[in-house]
Amino acid sequence: MAACRSNMRSLATGASMYYGTYNSWGTLASFVSTHLMDNAQLMECPQGAAGADYTYTPGANTYTIDCPTGAAGLPQDHGSVIDGIQSWQ
Repeated sequence: MAACRSNMRSLATGASMYYGTYNSWGTLASFVSTHLMDNAQLMECPQGAAGADYTYTPGANTYTIDCPTGAAGLPQDHGSVIDGIQSWQ
């Protein structure tokens, strides 16, 4: 669970860096294409099944990062990050 949450924090940092540079939340692909976070599209929950990618949902003034384990019905929900605020804090 700690590694998963670390990954979500890293994605949130990437989102913040992108926003600070481009004044929009961008997409995972834009994090990669601008070289702010070259591994953004490759990040997966280490406890999920292969291809268990994080869900990153940008909006006009907000973003959400969700771990796929909760949706997959795994025993532990690893949480989410909404606008930089971690659900497990």
